[in-house]
Amino acid sequence: MACSIVLLSSDAISRQQETAEQFIERVKKAIENDEWGRAHSGIRHALALKPKSPEALFVAAKVYLHEGDSSMAIESLNKALESQPAYPEAHFLLARCLLDAGKIAQAREEANIAIGQGASLFPAYRLLGEIDFAEGKYEAAMAPFEDAIRFAYTPNEKEAGNLQRELEDLRVLIVNLKRVVALEAEPKSPDVVRPVPLNSPTPRYSEESRRLKLEGRVSLVVLATERGDVDSVVLVRGLGNELDALAIQAARELKFSPARKGANPIPFWMKVMIEFNLR
Repeated sequence: MACSIVLLSSDAISRQQETAEQFIERVKKAIENDEWGRAHSGIRHALALKPKSPEALFVAAKVYLHEGDSSMAIESLNKALESQPAYPEAHFLLARCLLDAGKIAQAREEANIAIGQGASLFPAYRLLGEIDFAEGKYEAAMAPFEDAIRFAYTPNEKEAGNLQRELEDLRVLIVNLKRVVALEAEPKSPDVVRPVPLNSPTPRYSEESRRLKLEGRVSLVVLATERGDVDSVVLVRGLGNELDALAIQAARELKFSPARKGANPIPFWMKVMIEFNLR
């Protein structure tokens, strides 16, 4: 049996690479338009053509995250950074994934690398604040949150409205964190018994959220009162859509056995995570 070897010319290779880049651009457009089925199909083609492309791997991570596969997203981002270590957007997204996975120290390291490489400062400093918050360092979290406000800027008129809303939310968060810090000293006493959740309210999905297949986790802090009710709810990190309001509604339905100092019930701030999952 005869066999032949076909050698690709540099022009043919160039055309193949251009095709991969075209797939990547299509995936980006699909993500912008919330067409995740097309994004999934397109990124498979892009990676088949250029499996080590940092940009393809970065965009693939976004698709994996939307599908709820954070481990694949982290793996994809690490591969992207192996090929292109100077990639601030990939470091930032990896920091976000690591924070969600509870790998706080690694998340902080990646966030700082992202800042050092020129990542957008508003989301990067906000992320650093969330990392402090995840460690229970509420007072420390206020400084990066305030830095995020200071560095907030977008030249895009379409994004300006969203940024303004995020800034307002962040200012409210800082005010509420000051309340948390003021009350935090009391529960640090060694004779304080933490509150215990007595129920687990299920957040409801709106029809619109189901139609758009919105998923994710909303991070909150709630003030459990001396009666075990929820008095205040602080949104730390939301999904940027109506699920935030539904998460807050679910959090307000929580009931606790009150925290106690000695024999006396006391108010206590608790971290709460509300998860929306269509599966």
